[in-house]
Amino acid sequence: LKGSFSVFESLLEKGNFDICHFHEYSEYGGIEIPWFKKAKEHTRSVFFTFHLPYLTCYKGDFRYKGVEDCNTFSDSKRCTKCVIADRMGYRKSGKSEMYLSIVSGMMAMAGKKRELEKRIVEKYQKLNELISICDNIFIYPDWFKNILSGNGYNDRVIKKIPYKTKTNIQEPDEKPDRSIKNKLLFVGRIQYQKGLHLLCKAMNAIASKDIQLDVYGNIIDQKYFENCSKKYSFNFKGTTGYHHLLSILNEYDFLVLPSVFTEMFSLIIKDAFYEKLPVFSS
Repeated sequence: LKGSFSVFESLLEKGNFDICHFHEYSEYGGIEIPWFKKAKEHTRSVFFTFHLPYLTCYKGDFRYKGVEDCNTFSDSKRCTKCVIADRMGYRKSGKSEMYLSIVSGMMAMAGKKRELEKRIVEKYQKLNELISICDNIFIYPDWFKNILSGNGYNDRVIKKIPYKTKTNIQEPDEKPDRSIKNKLLFVGRIQYQKGLHLLCKAMNAIASKDIQLDVYGNIIDQKYFENCSKKYSFNFKGTTGYHHLLSILNEYDFLVLPSVFTEMFSLIIKDAFYEKLPVFSS
């Protein structure tokens, strides 16, 4: 985003906008706090939607030491211990708590532990600042709103967005066909984060080769797409309209979403549940 902040500033000054709605928070040189401050100077209202759990868990996975679920991100000492454990391969190596204490002590002596804790504190301080700037902050899933609340973030600007599926529009005319069709469905952007490569690898490990995999999505990374195609011969369907996608869900046995990062909320899951289509998800 080099040079784009000045373009953004110029746009705000000339545009006379009522609302600036951010759908991204990108650390390390992307869309950060200065963008929000500038928008606050030039518009009546600033909105932000959490599409990922920005500015919360330092590692981004809400897994303490990689071995148990964790909803705490505002305890800097606990988070520091967790990050150190992750960096030393605690989960994969099965190293003891004593070993972790020794490494932590060595980092403390070198000043590295204090630097790490400072960065963790700065992260949720930015969250405080973000909340203070925005007039409305929108969240899709209950789980993330509960995590924010559990860490003391109950500000009135934080609001959950209700997601309307077909359930809110019409009742199903008939029960879905749940006979075995030997067809799997993947829906998502074609890039590493969405985990299509993992699904292709798993499909190759299945003894039966008469299972069809249909892939819907926009190709973000062409080279990644080509590598996935070499791993498994799936049917690439490209992009399609929302209502068409809903109409074909019953043609499949499963929806598979093997994302390799902490997703906020996949809207297609709710639609699949409405159609009583089982979902495999990471």
